[in-house]
Amino acid sequence: LNPAMFDQIEKHFPNPWPHFRNEVKLRLSMDDPTLLRSEMEKYGTYPPEALETLRPLFVSRAVSRRGGGEIHKAKIFGLKEDNTNKAFEKVQLANLTLSKLEKMVGKNDPRNQAIYELLRDRLKSFGDDPKKAFGSQQPKLFKPSKEGKNAPEIRAIRVEETQNSGLLIRGGIADLGEMIAVEIFLQKHGGFAVIPKYQAMPEQMRSTVITPIESDFCFSLTKNDFVGIEIGTELVLGYFVMYESDGRMTLRAHDQPQPDKKFFRKSVAGAKSIKKFDIDILGNRYPAPPEKRRLYPAQRSGAEHDLA
Repeated sequence: LNPAMFDQIEKHFPNPWPHFRNEVKLRLSMDDPTLLRSEMEKYGTYPPEALETLRPLFVSRAVSRRGGGEIHKAKIFGLKEDNTNKAFEKVQLANLTLSKLEKMVGKNDPRNQAIYELLRDRLKSFGDDPKKAFGSQQPKLFKPSKEGKNAPEIRAIRVEETQNSGLLIRGGIADLGEMIAVEIFLQKHGGFAVIPKYQAMPEQMRSTVITPIESDFCFSLTKNDFVGIEIGTELVLGYFVMYESDGRMTLRAHDQPQPDKKFFRKSVAGAKSIKKFDIDILGNRYPAPPEKRRLYPAQRSGAEHDLA
């Protein structure tokens, strides 16, 4: 818009070298080194020997090494005395839906039938929207009682949930806190085993994943560790994001702004190989050195331990 101002800016902030802007655009848009060198050769900026070492930009991400965080979630569910995988949750009416109502404790008991129908009809009349059905603008609901008795207000109900995993605490069970790492084991009969690690003590956890007996420890992975996974004829290189209970691992591309599940989200149990790499601050990639199995806070219990 102002040629004189543009000339002044170029005078005080000159390009580091000719075609600098074009080179930056090429490096940001190309992952193929051969194609990048071919395009850069057209500008005549680099001598032949320098073109041989030219490579695309690679985003280096800091590995998460923290070992803190919550041990378990705040909400504690009640447990059935038969020690099954069933647990109880107290649900306020403002959070109650028809699907949760169907799991109401004692729903089939004739004594609770009137309460169940009262809540069901209210939810249905408001399109299963608990905020509208039980909001302050609606009349309160009271437990059906005999004439002459004070009917207690219904504020919440207990529902039965399936709780296959979690931390046993204070006579109940709570969801585990954030997974702090996963350990990769090579099984002698083939394939890989992935063992998640938490802050909680394993003996207090329900459905703890057991380390396979006939296997060799390879390495541990925390968020933003860089790995290469070979599955079939495909080799995927990316930063570790998360591991799910169904066995799927999620990776993100090096230049992916936000992690999602589109780049790589697959089970790695049958992978041909899983390799870990170190990435320096300039984006150079090196095979990660061998590491000893690390004892996480939940495994230490005062015992001697090695740090990776």
